[in-house]
Amino acid sequence: MKKFLCVLLLAAITAVVNAQTPSPTRAYWTNIDIPGNTGDAQGPAYILLHPSYDNAIIHGGFVMGKITGIRGHEGAWNRKWTVEVNTATAYNSDRGSVVSYNEPASLVTLRHNGVKYLAVTITNSSTLGEFAFTGWVQGPTLKLVTAYEVTEVLPFEHYDPVSAPGGVVVGDADLHPFSYPLDKNAIIVNTAKTGGLAITVPTSQQNIFTGGHHIACFSPKFKGGLGISIGQDNSGFIQALAESTENGTLYLNPNGGNVGIGVQDTKGYRLAVAGNVIAERITVKNHQSWPDYVFTKDYHLPTLQEVAAYIAQHQHLPDMPSAETVKEKGIDLEEMNSKLLRKVEELTLHLIRLDQENKELKAEVKAIRADLQHK
Repeated sequence: MKKFLCVLLLAAITAVVNAQTPSPTRAYWTNIDIPGNTGDAQGPAYILLHPSYDNAIIHGGFVMGKITGIRGHEGAWNRKWTVEVNTATAYNSDRGSVVSYNEPASLVTLRHNGVKYLAVTITNSSTLGEFAFTGWVQGPTLKLVTAYEVTEVLPFEHYDPVSAPGGVVVGDADLHPFSYPLDKNAIIVNTAKTGGLAITVPTSQQNIFTGGHHIACFSPKFKGGLGISIGQDNSGFIQALAESTENGTLYLNPNGGNVGIGVQDTKGYRLAVAGNVIAERITVKNHQSWPDYVFTKDYHLPTLQEVAAYIAQHQHLPDMPSAETVKEKGIDLEEMNSKLLRKVEELTLHLIRLDQENKELKAEVKAIRADLQHK
């Protein structure tokens, strides 16, 4: 029995030693406790990771692993805090990334007792404690501090990308992964949710035309992209991007489909707008027969008597839509401009004819007056 216990004790000691023994190139611990608790709604807290570059060449340090915090029992609210950090400082720069699971977290630089550190934030909320780190480190600090113990807290700027080459699925856990076309889509959002995608941006962000894109999609191959941004005065912007400027061409449904502004049912029109439209200039390319045919010799010009009779019967001009028709169907600008020009040309012909008849009448009156003066 004693021999058996000795074997178990030796195995346990060996496991602990193996777990705590540094590798030839980097130290590794299975678990490092981080003492202390955050205040209960007493402001944000921070976990100092390692010293940050502070305008002097630095030997280096890194923290690569998972930090967890926990609270909750029969008398306390259940709160979990889990982040994966991947930070490093060496020579003359800091770099890193952070992924949070239970609540938002970010990286910052700050000063504690005069020393500049790279740190991860803990949101102001209920008391949180029992912090522990698991991972790889070199020159770590791993100390919990409160907002009252630090100064010069600044957002971290040199984030490393966090990539998912196989694609990311956001949705309900009961959906089968094999149903997602990850070979075709990088990000899939379950549309059963209230909102498919929500992005919260800083309140100080200006509009897209100052270069502050909240969402930017860019293709180096085709030298263009698309920027989407929140603007000033409750406005939003969608801007096509050229290779180096914000003046690309934006195409809507180039392969087919309609566009509605303020309306869902476009009634089959390529563009439907519910409301007023204003433009500095509109060009309509006419595909109809432009009414120059009115001036041909074989054109039948309706007499004014015929026009008067039609108006008396229908209360609108011949070949023009009635008020009821316009109210129900609207008007085609191209067709209406053609019809209006046709009426102008017909009126012009009537004026030319009346002018000719007027000149002839004046000549006859002049001749009659001359004859009367000689009698």
